[in-house]
Amino acid sequence: MSNELNSGYASEAMVKEAFDLLPKYINHIQNSSKDLASRIFNEQAYSEDLGPLIDKVSSLIRLFSIVHSEAKLICQDSSSNESVKGIKIHLLSILKAIKSAYLDQDRILLADLLEYELQDNLTQWKISVIPMLKRMTRHS
Repeated sequence: MSNELNSGYASEAMVKEAFDLLPKYINHIQNSSKDLASRIFNEQAYSEDLGPLIDKVSSLIRLFSIVHSEAKLICQDSSSNESVKGIKIHLLSILKAIKSAYLDQDRILLADLLEYELQDNLTQWKISVIPMLKRMTRHS
């Protein structure tokens, strides 16, 4: 095994690359969410796209958990826990509300959740959480 892997540089490089890719992935999810919200009242087939959107958000949550854990190891700082935890819990509650609105066939609530709540939460990840985690790893 190379010294790079042993010393943690590989982990740090992975985290820094993730910081560059996460906003792009969030933009992709936001665009998918806006598109789906705009089609909810016009198509019966919107439900076929809801599952993949929820899968993308779930993958984003898992990816953020991994990146956050690695960032804490790199800088040996857990001060970001509460900020990240709060936004993550809010995102999970939005997913739960989306599922409930879908099961209740409440298209108005579903459209609002996709167009406003999910958009706002994902924007908070981009403007608050990612920059905070970047600062953490820069100071290590």
